Amino acid sequence: MSETTLSEEEILREAVRKTAAAYQEAPTVVNMRAWNAAKTSLEKFQQVREESAAGLRFKNLSEVSRYLIREGYKVQERTVRNHHKGGLFPVHPGGEFRQQDIDNYAKNNLDRPGYQGAASAEETHRSRLLAAQAEEREFRTAQLKGKLIDAAEEEARDAKLWKAVKADFEQYAPGVINELVERIFAFDPPEEMRQRISSLIPELREVYEGYIAEMFDRYAREGGVFVD
Repeated sequence: MSETTLSEEEILREAVRKTAAAYQEAPTVVNMRAWNAAKTSLEKFQQVREESAAGLRFKNLSEVSRYLIREGYKVQERTVRNHHKGGLFPVHPGGEFRQQDIDNYAKNNLDRPGYQGAASAEETHRSRLLAAQAEEREFRTAQLKGKLIDAAEEEARDAKLWKAVKADFEQYAPGVINELVERIFAFDPPEEMRQRISSLIPELREVYEGYIAEMFDRYAREGGVFVD
């Protein structure tokens, strides 16, 4: 394994470790999503690496023929079948054919019009495969880092926003109740009713503030936003 691959895997493992620690310290939805994203990226990286080491596998001779045609060889499926019967390339347990065997067979037995011979079929394919994998890993790593940064910033931003919103609700609660009472008084109710309504103002404010507290508790449970 190359130093680049080691470094890449270490970055992903470190991301898993840090996001797991962050989730254990503060088990919010945002931290949980970041941890899951880190684990998924590491698993996909390891899967790609294993597939690269193993090479392609073909389930039948039709797949072998299509692969050879894509690689630029002038061949028909009937020819491939005859060559297989003649023992020019093996079949492995489970009835599968492996890329390395097929590439060696093609290089030694088939025509490849327009091929310059600068590299073998295996080298050409491996070069393209490694380039695509490197690009994919670079993208995943950048995406993961972005998610980690965005997650932390998003959580801080949400907490700050909701703290301000909660403060506004609490600050304006007395004014809202007073305005409602004044609108009722505009209908000029009897004095006894006025006194009764005025005596209910503290209770109405308490009910209103209770609704606010319940609302923010629900946001904390469902959205992972905790506001003191």
